[in-house]
Amino acid sequence: MQNRRKNKKFKEKELNAKRYSRKDKNYRKTEADKKKSQRDDSDIRQIERQRELSSKREARKNEDFKKTELAAKREARKNEDFKKTENLLLKERLERMKIFKKTELAAKKRG
Repeated sequence: MQNRRKNKKFKEKELNAKRYSRKDKNYRKTEADKKKSQRDDSDIRQIERQRELSSKREARKNEDFKKTELAAKREARKNEDFKKTENLLLKERLERMKIFKKTELAAKKRG
């Protein structure tokens, strides 16, 4: 495939085919619709995200919600399995940090 692309004749044929397809009105319309729908989707996603964040903020303001959340966290911390998984995650994070620091120091020594 790489050799074909280096070939001048092949490049010209490929470019001509692209030009021809771009002249097609349906092609242009579908491309424009595609871009527009992508824009609309991102706007909708952003609006939904903002709505979600605002609802979370409102929930945090509620004192009862805070109390129930804290109580649930306390209960979870009492659980032995939870403690084990938390410790494992902490160890993994520390290990990654050590590796990162070592590579950074090595890069500084080289640089």
